[in-house]
Amino acid sequence: MIAITYSTCYGSAGEYAALLGRTLGLEAIESSSYAPAGESMVIHFGGLYAGSMRGLKDVALRMPDSAELVAVSVGVADPTLPDNASRIDADIRRCLPQSMLPRTTIFRLRGRLLYSRLSAKHRAMMWMLCRFIERRKARREEDDLILSTYGTDIDFFDPASIAPISEYVRSRTPNAH
Repeated sequence: MIAITYSTCYGSAGEYAALLGRTLGLEAIESSSYAPAGESMVIHFGGLYAGSMRGLKDVALRMPDSAELVAVSVGVADPTLPDNASRIDADIRRCLPQSMLPRTTIFRLRGRLLYSRLSAKHRAMMWMLCRFIERRKARREEDDLILSTYGTDIDFFDPASIAPISEYVRSRTPNAH
């Protein structure tokens, strides 16, 4: 049995989770509603915010001890850049108990950053991040993207990007649609 959970502030993680759910014939549920039921795999989609994956720790602590965790991060950082992928993976691993790491697989997706919908708190955080980046002596490629798009809506949501996740799930669980 497989559970698909998600936790999101602005929607991309939830949309990806629902899309994977439709692909696999399963329902995606908000992580706060997750009640373990003997799953062999839990797939959690979480938005990345300030170095943390939303809802991951809570789901990981509640899931069955023998279940495999598939952690799917959703953020605007380009996960094809090695520095970003390493940072995302390290942030995810930091949220998990050591005992879960051998049975955890990580996928990284890109979502949306819609300044038009950001809360005042998140807008302030982005402003502070930009000020920090501007003072940084050695900028990363991702820094220039953040600065050049500050204050504008950016959308990297790509429905096709769930294909590797559905293929992985099907390879690990023969009963998946």
